Amino acid sequence: MIDDYASTMALLEQMKAHVPIPVYPGTGLLRSLKDQGIRMKSRKTIYIQDVLYIGDEGGIMCALSGIDEEGKTANLCSLTHVRVNARHPLAKAMKRYQRERTKRLMQQPGYGQTSSFEVTPDRET
Repeated sequence: MIDDYASTMALLEQMKAHVPIPVYPGTGLLRSLKDQGIRMKSRKTIYIQDVLYIGDEGGIMCALSGIDEEGKTANLCSLTHVRVNARHPLAKAMKRYQRERTKRLMQQPGYGQTSSFEVTPDRET
């Protein structure tokens, strides 16, 4: 198990009580947005509007606002893909979660390895 369920649920409830939470986009989020044609500065404040837990596969997911100025695009990302303002009351707990989750993910078999395969059609002879 990647996340400690009890402490993760406690953090999730604390975060829900503090929304909207101002954060900054992390490098993974910036890269993903760039792939979608959205350019953003790393110091731009965006906001966590809601949070949910999707299990060990994705951890704590954040519904974000402040990315799409027109508000037409839904943006979700893992808590590990945002940077927390150190002055926020939950900053230490959120950073602890990010650090522990990232550490445990890196310990998973196959982490960082890419897999590929080739599909060749059957040829009739």
